[in-house]
Amino acid sequence: MAKTTTKRPPPPARMPDALPIGAVGLGNPSRNLSVGGERTTVRLNGASWRAYLAMCEAEGWNRHEVAGWVASSLPDNYALSDALRAVVLAYWARRAGLDLLKDAPT
Repeated sequence: MAKTTTKRPPPPARMPDALPIGAVGLGNPSRNLSVGGERTTVRLNGASWRAYLAMCEAEGWNRHEVAGWVASSLPDNYALSDALRAVVLAYWARRAGLDLLKDAPT
């Protein structure tokens, strides 16, 4: 059986400053959140955790309650971590004046 590899393209000569890929923290730290009174582990990369916690702080929301709100509206086959990333992205995009949900495929 042939071995499958995925080749990454070479990086550009100079990474644009708007893409601080080295500084975002691409690891996947696990953190515990309480959802519906039960503890669950969620894995997000460092930048996603910072954006999630900053969103909660900016709005005065409890991070566990936000996870519960998101979890309560999830389809059965959808991961909480994926939903949290999408919510955080949509939140910060909206704060930046973008509407990512407009004309989005469902």
